[in-house]
Amino acid sequence: MSDYDSDSSDFISEDETTTTNIQIGGNKSVNLSFSSLKTSNVNNELQKEKLLVGEAVKVVFLLPDGSKQECEEKIYSSSTVEHLKDILESKYNVAKSEQIELILDGEALADPLSLSDVTSFNVKGENQLKVVIS
Repeated sequence: MSDYDSDSSDFISEDETTTTNIQIGGNKSVNLSFSSLKTSNVNNELQKEKLLVGEAVKVVFLLPDGSKQECEEKIYSSSTVEHLKDILESKYNVAKSEQIELILDGEALADPLSLSDVTSFNVKGENQLKVVIS
């Protein structure tokens, strides 16, 4: 027998507790008990996460060549303007050396702001951001 053998292969299901005995050598062993999470606890954690990252939002880039590109990455209301510019650079071949400006409803968006800081940003609908490169 090796120094670390376990005598349990039970699966944990909702609201169930499982005890595992682990042999750690010689006559020494440790009993560990595991309890599953209740569904309500999981839902509470998801609600907390949603509060931290915000709502998922839809962003469409209006690129300088006249094309429209719906952002395929997950964007949340807590995402920053700078993050959106990073996406433009990595996904849409906008050179990092160029000055990128994002415009929403005629308002230039400042880098340190999150989307939830922008009063004209629509959390429930589509947001078309005009991309200006200088």
